[in-house]
Amino acid sequence: MKSERHSHDLLRDLDATGKRRRPVLPEEQFERPSGWLLWLAGLPGIVAVTLTLVPGGAGGFTPLSMPTAVALSVALLLALAVWLGNRCGPPAGLRAPFLAALTRRASIAGAVREAWLPGLLGGVAGAAILYAASKWVPAALANAATKVDMPLYARVLYGGITEELLLRWGVMSVVLWLAWKIFGDRRRRPGAGLAALAIVVSALAFAAGHLPAAADVAGRLDPATVAYVFAGNGAFGLVAGFLFWRRGLEAAMLAHALAHVFAWLALR
Repeated sequence: MKSERHSHDLLRDLDATGKRRRPVLPEEQFERPSGWLLWLAGLPGIVAVTLTLVPGGAGGFTPLSMPTAVALSVALLLALAVWLGNRCGPPAGLRAPFLAALTRRASIAGAVREAWLPGLLGGVAGAAILYAASKWVPAALANAATKVDMPLYARVLYGGITEELLLRWGVMSVVLWLAWKIFGDRRRRPGAGLAALAIVVSALAFAAGHLPAAADVAGRLDPATVAYVFAGNGAFGLVAGFLFWRRGLEAAMLAHALAHVFAWLALR
């Protein structure tokens, strides 16, 4: 009986990949990065997109102007995402090792080694998705390139940092934490199944977040446009979500930023 009980406990402690799940750590042992550091890291992307895309943004920020209102609203949303991510992500096993090391003023060498190669490979995969998407553009979006001209630096800053903080650190952390509390074993970190659910939900949210911009460019949202937006952005959302789960937030950030850089080079 003891042998059977021991075997049952061992099987319960394994995730879907056959690896032993990490036990839940005490609250004080979570490696949470500074919320201020995360929030400040996302602000340049907000400024860059506001100045290049929001009507009147080229004129800069003035009190009561539309660019100022847009920037402030997104900055508040970013603050909420950072706070939720810091509360939900680390307990569920999601990490930002580079930023956590900066917060502790510890060595960043290990975090860099962990993130750079997966981030590079993710960037190549993301660029391939963007390149393929450029060859299959719905008629309603055919003139998008002439209507929307977001410079590369804005794509890198907003996509690579701000969007990852909003969608991966914010949305994905909350979804995984909720799924873990509702369906998982609270004595152990979430397994691969719950992580997959969080990755898919955050990827869908990431894709849906691009629909307003597509509607603005195309003037309407027809089925082909919606499918295009969800296919391209959703595919990369899966890549970024997997990197976040397995290698940390910085790997997803690096992949997102490099995807824009590599795609820009390939499509010049």
